[in-house]
Amino acid sequence: MRKDFTQLTAFALLAVSMSVCAQKATIYSDQSITIYADNTVVSTKTGRPLVFSESKTWVEEDYFTQQEKYCEVDSIHKDKLNKFLKKISKPSK
Repeated sequence: MRKDFTQLTAFALLAVSMSVCAQKATIYSDQSITIYADNTVVSTKTGRPLVFSESKTWVEEDYFTQQEKYCEVDSIHKDKLNKFLKKISKPSK
């Protein structure tokens, strides 16, 4: 019984140490960035995680404001789209 427990403990420690030491799977890499399978993005040159600064022009909008904008754009360009669709659906002579 004690031998089985010792073997099981040794196997568990071996499995844990292998998983900790395993190399991360790389999804994408180029001259600037490397993206790993665990969603880690690092600089290829330094190996440090990338830090993105906030955009000064970013404006947070709620769902309803976005819907109003897109519906407005759709209503403006609706006629142009309908004319184009009628034009391409007519058989050429």
